[in-house]
Amino acid sequence: MRNTFVLLVASTMLILGFSSCKDILDVERDFSFTYELRIDSDESNYYSADLIDLTEEVSVIKDYGDNIKEIDIKDISLWIRNHQGPADHTIVQAEVIVANADGSDQTVVSFIENQAIEPIIQNPTSLDLNDEGVNKINHLIRQSPHTLQIILSGELNESPANFTAVFEFEGRMVANPL
Repeated sequence: MRNTFVLLVASTMLILGFSSCKDILDVERDFSFTYELRIDSDESNYYSADLIDLTEEVSVIKDYGDNIKEIDIKDISLWIRNHQGPADHTIVQAEVIVANADGSDQTVVSFIENQAIEPIIQNPTSLDLNDEGVNKINHLIRQSPHTLQIILSGELNESPANFTAVFEFEGRMVANPL
């Protein structure tokens, strides 16, 4: 009876020891990438969407692919380039949206209101993030095929809407190569 108990305890410790050894092999990497969406509309309303393949944008996603255990987007910044409009152009409202690669299951990542364009030309500003949208981004980056659709939809105080929106994503990846 005593030998059975010792064997049971030893087996349990061995199993627990192997599982914690596997976690020791976890690899953590910070990553960032920028992505540009071109807005070109004769109207004050605008919409732009594009597919992002993270295996092409982020080397650690390509390197660890199916071994990724966790993705945590920490910050998303926005700035404007190539603005062609009046100096007092203002984003009345805009939504940054993430969706599956086919455009389905759209989720708001950030909502922008009454943002003058002039202060964010070539000057990154961190977006206020919606947890549900960030969780969706994390999930889509973690799961194969590591693609997502990014959408920017909104309205300016006057037309035309002609600029490039630049997004910078910063995050951390945890993977286990075993």
